Amino acid sequence: MKKNLLTILILLICFRTNVVVAQNVPNPGFENWTAGNPDNWSTNNIPGVVVPITQTSPHNGLHALKGEVLSSIAGNFSPYLTSTNMTGNGFHVNQAFATLSFYYKFNKVTTGIFTADAVMLENAGGGGYAGKIFTSSVSSFTLAS
Repeated sequence: MKKNLLTILILLICFRTNVVVAQNVPNPGFENWTAGNPDNWSTNNIPGVVVPITQTSPHNGLHALKGEVLSSIAGNFSPYLTSTNMTGNGFHVNQAFATLSFYYKFNKVTTGIFTADAVMLENAGGGGYAGKIFTSSVSSFTLAS
């Protein structure tokens, strides 16, 4: 049974001029889906039990991604999405980017939050991290960087 505690819609690449876009992000606009999951991304969906990540109507393009906190027999189940395949391998990036830009919607219920995190690791060790916590509702797609 779904309990609409928190709804987020994110589109992880913005297609605007003056914004550097990583051309090698796999399935950057969540346009391609297979068996209920976005291609080249890992979700915490458990088909037949709880599916917090679903395909939805777009911001720009044909599809977008929706994450929703759901009620399960174990309690609330938050959506989780990562840009790795099912074996934990990420994708190659040939330069260090200063920002991650994306569009999102956020329907805050009670104390809910939405977080967006970017982690980059180098083969030789080291890397970088950036994250942002969103605490206010946003009813229309909004650009975040």
